[in-house]
Amino acid sequence: MYAVAQSPESLPAAIGECVTTMKLARAGVDPQQSASKVFRSIDGRTRFDSGTTSVISDPAKQQTVILDHLKKEASTMPMPPAPPAPPPIPGGPPVMPAPPPQLVKMQELGKSVIDGHEVEGKRFTFQPPDAPKLPAIPGMPLPPQPPLATSEVWTSTKLKLPVLTKTTGSFGEQTCRCRYAEAAEPPPATFQIPPDYKQTLMTGA
Repeated sequence: MYAVAQSPESLPAAIGECVTTMKLARAGVDPQQSASKVFRSIDGRTRFDSGTTSVISDPAKQQTVILDHLKKEASTMPMPPAPPAPPPIPGGPPVMPAPPPQLVKMQELGKSVIDGHEVEGKRFTFQPPDAPKLPAIPGMPLPPQPPLATSEVWTSTKLKLPVLTKTTGSFGEQTCRCRYAEAAEPPPATFQIPPDYKQTLMTGA
């Protein structure tokens, strides 16, 4: 799911406007853009709005809520432990359970400045999950290994939120750029389930 690593110290409330650009590797396909919004309260709760879906994470309760605004449904599930990987890109769809990629390498990229924010960069190299194994056919070559994918993440040193994320793989390239402003505490309703939404509890089992 969407998640943002929380630091032990209190972080400022923030609001972000993000634009995600997808460039597919296929020729003749125009780049596609989507917009999303990010909210964070001073106690660490976050909300990502993208299309007709909102994802609310509450570290204190260790739970994540997915709001489907078309169906007016809310699905609540335990917050998964943070993996040693970059945060999912705001603006993309919620990530459902799937075989995780293997982290091959992590490289520190140092500090820089993006849109007025001091940022720290990291580059992650992944090996995608292997395809399902089929019975071997005598005389047939083994299928090639899936190509490596890389994610470059630049995170604000003050806000601890991703400012620029670029993921490159066999699919093409996906880039997300976020502009943040420190803000007053968002209204409590930002992180609450609307009263007229049907609620479902998912155990994650």
